Amino acid sequence: MILQKNWRLLRLYDSSFHAERVLQVIEENKLPFQVMLGAYLGAEMNNFGCPWGGTFIEEQLEASTRENEAEVGRSVTRGGQSVARHAVPRPSSFKSAPNRPKPRAARSIGAIRPRW
Repeated sequence: MILQKNWRLLRLYDSSFHAERVLQVIEENKLPFQVMLGAYLGAEMNNFGCPWGGTFIEEQLEASTRENEAEVGRSVTRGGQSVARHAVPRPSSFKSAPNRPKPRAARSIGAIRPRW
C-alpha cells in the first residue's frame, strides 16, 4: 500500500461510510496501521460572536444535535469493532524505561509536579 511505507498512524476526521471503508480495507488486508477515529460534530447552540456565521434556526440546531448523537454512536461502534477485532501492540518506545522512577501518588491536586 502507498501509505504503509511512510505512515503508521492514520487520522480519520469523521465516522462516515468513507471511514468505515478505510477501516474495512485495513482489517481485510491486515495492514499495520493505528487509526485515530474522529467524529464530525455540528453546532448544537448559537455562537453569536463567531466571525464565519455561528447562528442557526432552532430546527437546524435540533437536527444537528440528532446527527451529532448518531455520529458519536457511529464513532463508538466503529472504533469499538476495530479494537475488539485486533489488539494493536504498543510501540516499543512506549515501554517504560527500567531506571525511570515510578510516579508517586499525589496528596492533592496542587502536589502534582513532574519529576524530570
